[in-house]
Amino acid sequence: MSSLPDDAGAGGYDTFGSALFMSSDQFEQYLAVGRRAAAGVIDRWRRAAEPLPSSSTVRTEVEIAARRQMGGLLNGYFLGGYRKAREWEAAGADPARAKDFGFPDEHEATFRIRAYEQSGPYLGQYLALPKSEEGAWLTYHTANYHHTETITIPAEAPPGRYVLRLRVGGNEKVPVSRRFLEMGIVSADDFRRLGVFQVTDPVQRPQTIEVPVTITPDGPRAFSFREKRHADAAAASFQNALARATNGVGLDDGADPAKPKPITGDRFRMVPLPSASPRGGLLGMAAILGMGSNGERTSPVERGAWVLRKLLNDPPPPAPPNVPQLSRLDGRKISARERLLVHQEEPQCAQCHRAIDPVGFGLENFDAAGRWRTEDHLYRMNFVMKNGPHGKVVDVSFPIDPAGAFHGGPAFADFFELRTAIAAQGDDFLRGLVENLFAYAIGRPVSFADAEVIDGLVARAVADGGGLASIVEAIVTTPEFRTR
Repeated sequence: MSSLPDDAGAGGYDTFGSALFMSSDQFEQYLAVGRRAAAGVIDRWRRAAEPLPSSSTVRTEVEIAARRQMGGLLNGYFLGGYRKAREWEAAGADPARAKDFGFPDEHEATFRIRAYEQSGPYLGQYLALPKSEEGAWLTYHTANYHHTETITIPAEAPPGRYVLRLRVGGNEKVPVSRRFLEMGIVSADDFRRLGVFQVTDPVQRPQTIEVPVTITPDGPRAFSFREKRHADAAAASFQNALARATNGVGLDDGADPAKPKPITGDRFRMVPLPSASPRGGLLGMAAILGMGSNGERTSPVERGAWVLRKLLNDPPPPAPPNVPQLSRLDGRKISARERLLVHQEEPQCAQCHRAIDPVGFGLENFDAAGRWRTEDHLYRMNFVMKNGPHGKVVDVSFPIDPAGAFHGGPAFADFFELRTAIAAQGDDFLRGLVENLFAYAIGRPVSFADAEVIDGLVARAVADGGGLASIVEAIVTTPEFRTR
């Protein structure tokens, strides 16, 4: 059934219309499935007349591949990258020399230090686990690398019935809910579950699980086994993080003792910051900056509009319905500033974007996750795994240009001058804060009829020093709040 073409969507097999319809393309797909099925039947008839082949057994020692993978990652990518990055730091940590040490830029060098400090202890502990010389431990989540074992029927084996046999033992210290093994077929990032098995015996006396499978000419030959996990990927990732936190593996282990300890707990407290730090205040918070991105790329428009709306009480109007799409620039290697300047070439866009974009450009030193940067990068995929980069690597870089000017207002050269200019407009922020608190308190938007009471609340807040407690107290004593 999995080989049949999908009936849903455009051009599908219409069973709802007044007449049944099948596109010529889909008809060809069904014919191809029929031809393969007929070929399989003819092949079985032919094989039925031949003597049965002798049975054969293929044995796999899973610990060999597991230790090669985990040890290679630890001693190669993580430890090797860590040592090179430390050499780069010892040589002065010059961003221009990062490529001399094998890194595309300074961000990759600093990332490799953090990666080893976070994942190195985890990999080291995995290799030191008991019984790791006799078998392979399955980790819980994909980020933990060795999370799946796969049994593959050899390509030279003819179609037919086979038995997959594996010996599995469970850790006696884990709850019963984590002693289940699931079998499935992996394709891309998808795991199609075929069955679930409970593991009742310990690692010292592993049980044997036998799974009969039927191999067809066009069917899958690789069957993967992993610990049964939550069907939702986000929930599985969270459960994995809780387990690692409980075990204390790969968190702060191996960190430099000279570095300050991370902030933990749910209470506010004062923390020291260098004088030139971009942190401190709302504009330096990663949570605020992260709202102005899609998780991968920053959006100067979203960030600039947020500042105007929330900090300066000057919200831009909604976008018009005929906004030209920037998708026509897809594939062109240009910076975010160059891309957005195209909007200002359109008359229906220029009026708003000349006020929004400069503020957003002033925040471009923060990437999509709120980390400080001096360059923006476009990436490409590269899967060279031996003695070279792997995964997402830098394709082209652009220096960040945060300079700009408020529309009809002061200019700024960088983020720090932008922050100072925004702080100088405290009266606008205070009025916006009062209006939003007042609207929340009375349960409706602020209107022109509320101008007098808003002016009074702002004046009182200024007289009291602008404290939040005094603003709330003033609002709850207004007739509008008491009679709402």
